[in-house]
Amino acid sequence: MRAEKLLGLVPVFAVLFAGCGSGTVEEGGAKGEAAERRASPPPIDISLADLLNAPRADLAARAEETADRVRLQAKAQEDGRQARAFLPDLHLPIVVPVLREARYSAEKSASLPPYYTGGPDNELALHLARHGDVEAARRLADPADKDVLTRIDACQGERNYPLEWARLVGLLMDVAQLRLACGEPEGAYEMMALHQQLREVLDARAAGGPLGAVLLARGHGVLSAARAPLRAAGQDELAAKVDEALAAWGPLLPAPVAVPLGAEKARLVRLLGGDADGRVVAAKAPLRALDLLCVPLPTEGVQSAFACLDRDGRLTEIVVLYRRGIAHTFPEPRHLAYLLEEHGAGGKDAKGPGLVRRTYGIAKMTCEVGIVARADALGAFVRLADAQAAPAAGPLPRDFGALNLDRGFEQNRLRVAPEQIGERVQTERAAALADVTSPVRGVPLTRAVVFREDRHDVTARLLLRHAGDAARAPLHQTALGLWAAGGPARFLSQEDDGGGHLAVVWEDGETRAALKLPYADGSVMELEIEDVRDEKALPRRAEAAKALDLAERKARLAAGKPLTRLPRFLDAEAIRLGATRAQIEAALPEGGNAVRQTLADGVAVVVMGEAPKNVPYLARHLFVRFGADGRAVEVRARYADAAGGPTWTQGLLTGLLKRAGAAAEGPSPWTRLWPDLPPRPPQPRLTRWQDDLTVLVCQRDAWGVELMLRDASGESGAPAALPPLEYLSHGIGPVALGAAREDVLKLAGDRPELLADGALVVPARVPGYDSLLVWFDEEERVTRLVARHAEPGPDKAKPAQMAQRLNEAWAERASQLGWPRRHDAGADQALQSLGWHDDRTRMRLFWQPARGGPPRVYTEWRGVK
Repeated sequence: MRAEKLLGLVPVFAVLFAGCGSGTVEEGGAKGEAAERRASPPPIDISLADLLNAPRADLAARAEETADRVRLQAKAQEDGRQARAFLPDLHLPIVVPVLREARYSAEKSASLPPYYTGGPDNELALHLARHGDVEAARRLADPADKDVLTRIDACQGERNYPLEWARLVGLLMDVAQLRLACGEPEGAYEMMALHQQLREVLDARAAGGPLGAVLLARGHGVLSAARAPLRAAGQDELAAKVDEALAAWGPLLPAPVAVPLGAEKARLVRLLGGDADGRVVAAKAPLRALDLLCVPLPTEGVQSAFACLDRDGRLTEIVVLYRRGIAHTFPEPRHLAYLLEEHGAGGKDAKGPGLVRRTYGIAKMTCEVGIVARADALGAFVRLADAQAAPAAGPLPRDFGALNLDRGFEQNRLRVAPEQIGERVQTERAAALADVTSPVRGVPLTRAVVFREDRHDVTARLLLRHAGDAARAPLHQTALGLWAAGGPARFLSQEDDGGGHLAVVWEDGETRAALKLPYADGSVMELEIEDVRDEKALPRRAEAAKALDLAERKARLAAGKPLTRLPRFLDAEAIRLGATRAQIEAALPEGGNAVRQTLADGVAVVVMGEAPKNVPYLARHLFVRFGADGRAVEVRARYADAAGGPTWTQGLLTGLLKRAGAAAEGPSPWTRLWPDLPPRPPQPRLTRWQDDLTVLVCQRDAWGVELMLRDASGESGAPAALPPLEYLSHGIGPVALGAAREDVLKLAGDRPELLADGALVVPARVPGYDSLLVWFDEEERVTRLVARHAEPGPDKAKPAQMAQRLNEAWAERASQLGWPRRHDAGADQALQSLGWHDDRTRMRLFWQPARGGPPRVYTEWRGVK
């Protein structure tokens, strides 16, 4: 019979679209009558052998027409407009053999896929040759590439099998399968007849190769599933014939997947016709990837296909992503992977929130098929990976511009949320987020959160929240940068308080990156990056973070772009860090109430007298200290209440926080200043800020505030090294703090008086004082000294009178003592004592009644621990 006549008839098509209405079978007496009528198979006027001799153009035209009709029929069944009476659970993917889509080209005398761009295409040519069409392969191969031509010739069998013929045969089988599914038993006869002809027409090379694998398995699954429905419909004889046909079917070859594991990046670029991006090669046309890799998956709903590379740049995994809602067409993984199942591949199911997956073994590969029911950016995924070794992701990115997982927590905090403090900080400020470079593409970054590793200045994890309609875009558009950076990933489904999410996870042994797609809100995605090393690594991580912080600071200083947020002066701009001694001394106040002091390494000014009106607080004591180069490295000011009331210290701190941002806060060294005196709330506190050039420290207690600016512009980033601040005296003459007991005893005379509390009574021998009480530590050094003033108070002096005496004693020595740091009152609220301190010494003026005499004024010295 001539092929032209065959192409004009092919009665299968008329049957397909003439009947198959409701898909129901006859019942009652009609059932038996129908069974008798169909006892013998209807004639099938198709010869696959004769079709091999038909012109390619005619075969291509018929295949194109058949493909359109098959897709319409499948769509009608999926939409429920045509019932699958025999096989209601059938979800048949329409995958045309060799090339899923193709149009005949007279120029090339072959059908070409839409991704063909003209000119030689060796990968496409080899694909056609492997599927039996050596003639078309030679037309597409580079004639100058002898190696490719040799490989094509090696595929030559006893005869050539045009790709147009193979595509038409596959579609004819699909026609028969759809007919049988909707209740037409003739479809079973057609499948069995077509399969029998295929076994006869395919030579040994073709039958045992990719072409035989894709054609000879076609229909086996549908026939197997249809036996029970046929018997239920009274078609026992046909069911028996199906049993015989399946028994004689022949071996089901594995799906001819051609994923070249281990292939280099350059080969993958040629194979997929795409571009390399880090550890990813994405196919410009997913259809090309499915065709040339022989991945047995439907093209419906495919959005992306890409290759993931290992750390050596070789192929380790193929990923195929499907659009949202594909579960309507393929509700379960076995439906999407129907052709794998038809080839005899067995799968193992696993379920999680919003995700059902099934895993298959294919040769040396694992094929994971997942249906995602609840995510907006993804409907399904397929991973074909090396089954011999788990793919290693990474090294994953840890640097995101303003945020860096290797940076200290404090440095990250200062970059994005300097106004916050705590174990976690977050920001939604656009200006801060603009400096964060997230690998998520195209979706606005709306929040960044930084988490601290407990007890260390180490960043534990980062959370980057992206939100907007772009988050609903196909996953490959937003997340391909993560695959490019990290390589292979895993898909996990997880429950959470927000209704669960799908997570795409990368891990490299040190870092875990998880892109979370919430099920409840498809307009949000979160990228979480965390260090997964154990606690033993924390000290090493802390050292590495410190080193990185210093290296980044050094680079900023070299570029003239230091991070600065702290002032370099306190109240007077001219009195600033870095100024010369001459500049500082010229700017210091003098005359009037200002009393200048000379320090061993600097200068100081005490401001006496009444404070101006309507001023909440006033700087009463200013210290400026200089480094070896004669420039100011420390500016320190002590503030006292003026008219601010009980909350003035908090008001001062609030202003600093607003100006410099949040700071580290903790106990102050001032807690050790007055252990022998009644405490007064609030407890002393220390607050500290630092940027690339400056350290600012605020200490505050119930009596005042001290602000200290220290220069930190040196290479180490540490504050300039200075000895403790000292401006107070240590005692009277040779009797001073730290003096040896034997030296003090020389002043005590032949019979030194020793009090019950261990104090040694020593004559003062200094004008203004009449006696000294001296205490020693375990090393026999003076640790406390009290000098009694020579002039007693009036007999029966009242507390107010002694308070006046105390103020007079202070006034006499104000130029040395400065403004009091502490003052205490007695039970009658009269002034009882005044206190001062520097970093080494504490002094106190106080009065108290004397035994058997008038009250006296005393001066006390103690060392500061």
